[in-house]
Amino acid sequence: MIGLQKAIEYCRNAENDKRCGKYIKKQCAEWLEIAEDRNEKYTINLETVEHIHKVLKHAIFATGKSNNTTYLESLKPFQWLFLLSALCTVDRETREFKYRKIVIEMARKSGKNSIVSLYFLLRMMMSAKYAEYYSVSSDKAFASRTFDDLSILIENSPRLTKYFNVKKSYIEHRKNKSKFVALAYGRDKGNSIQASAYVADEVATLPTNDILVNMAQSQKSVRNPQGVFISTRYPADDIFNDELEACRSVLEGEKANDKLFALLYEPDEEIRGEYIDNDLVLAQSNPLALEVSSLWEDALLEREQVKVMPSYLNNYLTKICNIPVKNRSDDPYLIMDYWERCRVELDDIVWSSPVCIGIDMSLTTDLTGISIVMEEDGKFYTKSFGFLPRESLKNRREKLDYNLYDGTYCFINEGSVIKYEFIYDFIMRLSKQMTISKICYDPYNANLLAEKLSSHFDMEVVKQNYSTMSPLVKQFREFVYTGGIIYYEENPILDYCVSCAVTTMDKSMNEMLDKAKSMKNRGGRIDLLMSTLYAFYGCRREGVLDWIAQ
Repeated sequence: MIGLQKAIEYCRNAENDKRCGKYIKKQCAEWLEIAEDRNEKYTINLETVEHIHKVLKHAIFATGKSNNTTYLESLKPFQWLFLLSALCTVDRETREFKYRKIVIEMARKSGKNSIVSLYFLLRMMMSAKYAEYYSVSSDKAFASRTFDDLSILIENSPRLTKYFNVKKSYIEHRKNKSKFVALAYGRDKGNSIQASAYVADEVATLPTNDILVNMAQSQKSVRNPQGVFISTRYPADDIFNDELEACRSVLEGEKANDKLFALLYEPDEEIRGEYIDNDLVLAQSNPLALEVSSLWEDALLEREQVKVMPSYLNNYLTKICNIPVKNRSDDPYLIMDYWERCRVELDDIVWSSPVCIGIDMSLTTDLTGISIVMEEDGKFYTKSFGFLPRESLKNRREKLDYNLYDGTYCFINEGSVIKYEFIYDFIMRLSKQMTISKICYDPYNANLLAEKLSSHFDMEVVKQNYSTMSPLVKQFREFVYTGGIIYYEENPILDYCVSCAVTTMDKSMNEMLDKAKSMKNRGGRIDLLMSTLYAFYGCRREGVLDWIAQ
């Protein structure tokens, strides 16, 4: 029986396959003990396995990469594992199903609804008379996905069509009169029903678990009750997260639940921060993509898209990587994990090469950023400082204690306005410690200071338009993500500015940082990041930053 062989081989290989996360390894090891007849209490019902094989010879894929092939020839090993665990793993004495709750966490485009619709087709064909089967979800659209897929499967499989009546509101097996119905949380609470089995589709979108509790309670008097919980990830505080925490506790051996089967396709904790450059993050979350090359290529394209459009990050993490994040309504400029990898100790760096200074001048009552960037052998070293008046501290929105950093990462002058003379003196002191080749600045609020500095230094205005700023912000971000190019000295104020940075785009996908949006949506400043970008701009050299010319 080819399906059983594939499932067993999948579980055997999982132990040493880095593409399988640790919770997949644990569940595979438990089921493999049963499949290899090493468990005293549970076994595989081979008669049911044989029956399933016969049905799948006539079940035909209607859509997707396996269009017009039979399920028997096209099901992947992990899909066989799900079906045989749910329908063929039984108690040796009672012959009842071992697993009553089945939890599946996997990324988008992993064939979730297709395999669940097949599960219900098989259950209905094996069913006792008048059994009830349901799909439940947060709304009718979600709840109808399995219903629609099951309808299409039946319609597209001529040898199976004769067994079913497909109606608008239900699907009925002609002989045993079992029914499948889609329920929506908003209108149906799961009362007055008796579910032999149900699927909770996109569990993470349910506002509460009330309907799940009601469905479980409705199964008390049925034989072989099962609930299938299936979803991709959403924000970190949804109810699916609670279900997953319970599954992890069981798989870790911290809690006992002999009736739970969980396939948690999520990246291991130690590699989650490497979602931009570690293929294992994608592999552990996307089992079908490991079997279908075009899906794997799609996942890689999604990852590349995040590098140039961080606004896609939340969707990429939750739907492609199964990594939960908090909802955010803005478009972050940099992924902080990758920015923080650029942090180094620069105390031993000798600022021997010419440096560029970037100035982001604020209003007289606000934060001003000064940054130094030096390029050596294609690597860029930067350090930044903030300047602000003391009287402004009591009304600031930033979550920073500037007093704690005074004299190190920032300089606070007395009074209610920034003293430009102090900034001028600071830059003149820097010029005695290093060679300043150029000072780049935003002319807004900086003309007087620039005029005074122009008698000593080469001054260059950084134009605040898409044609100038878009290649600048994109190249800087690419260097950060690439790694080994940008290095910055520890500075909590700079880190804060980076975390607040938000981008905006024009119709041609040109990109700029948006100060107003950063303050409105994120509640913070980006001045030290802006001054770093200006200094980075000044360091352009032929062959190093020829993207500026392009």
